[in-house]
Amino acid sequence: EGPGRIVPTPESRSREAFDRAELLYRQARFKDALGAYNEALGHRRHPALLFNIAQCHRQLGDFPKALFFYKLFLSELPEASNRVEVETRIREMDQKAAAEAREAAKRGRLTVSSTPPGAEIYLDSVTGAPVGRTPAVLSVKPGQHLIVLRKPGYREVQSTVDVRDGRIAIVT
Repeated sequence: EGPGRIVPTPESRSREAFDRAELLYRQARFKDALGAYNEALGHRRHPALLFNIAQCHRQLGDFPKALFFYKLFLSELPEASNRVEVETRIREMDQKAAAEAREAAKRGRLTVSSTPPGAEIYLDSVTGAPVGRTPAVLSVKPGQHLIVLRKPGYREVQSTVDVRDGRIAIVT
């Protein structure tokens, strides 16, 4: 910070992150845009950034977070010129979040454990990538599922389990 050196201000850092976020959003890189909008918000609070963050969450399908940021935007800028659009988005996100909650309530949970812990869990497949490692709790659609557990040095275990709406099934 010697003579003649330009020190970026919070406003200029926010603007730089905002410009990057706008480009990423136009490229449909919503997760990256979200990070850049959050960075801009960290340098300088501005209600428009809250709207942009909500838009990213909506595009990413995270309706509860989109709903939160749309509402926060209107609470900070009640006279927004796009208020009617935002209120429409709020109703839309509220409906989608409620529908997701209803669907989640229909899903069952599968608790999978092993001795020793750390076995790879395969769900409805004996190949591909594992869905996790034991111990784990998985959210699954109701119905019958194939569970495969693998751990180097141990024998593979396969089991079928029937998971019911909103219930917990246990595989040990």
